[in-house]
Amino acid sequence: MLPNLPEFPVLYYGILRAGAVVVPMNPLLRQREIAHYVRDCDMTLLLAHQDTADEARRGAEGTVTPIVPVPPGGLPDLLAGHPDTEPAAARRDDDLAVILYTSGTTGVPKGAMLTHAGVAGPMPRNCASSCASAWHRTSTRGRFGSSRPSPRGPRARSSSVRSAASS
Repeated sequence: MLPNLPEFPVLYYGILRAGAVVVPMNPLLRQREIAHYVRDCDMTLLLAHQDTADEARRGAEGTVTPIVPVPPGGLPDLLAGHPDTEPAAARRDDDLAVILYTSGTTGVPKGAMLTHAGVAGPMPRNCASSCASAWHRTSTRGRFGSSRPSPRGPRARSSSVRSAASS
């Protein structure tokens, strides 16, 4: 239950590395919705931004799910005493990796289960270096990561995104 902060991807990939399943949750969820997520997927740990930890606790009442508040910039302190010495958990492509919940506009939100193969898709095994390399190539050309608008307008920029993604 974290907003778009640097802690989110660190925890997301750390959870996957540990061999656990990630269940991303909107930090604006309320008690009833949190309770549904926690019970539906049998959640064993809930990491919540410190500003939403109280709502997360109310949502997890009646379960054994511990709530861990994550303060902004506090990840190093939170992870202190947990050295990164363990190798990554061995996972198969068909093992569950992520559960994404639908919005529930026509009823109760449902969990869409994604496997490691489904999350990685056609990406190379060494995604981190490939993604960093792709980011560097595109950001130095001014397509992404630049505050300058495309000289050809938004349509040209979106088509260049599609062509960059498909190549």
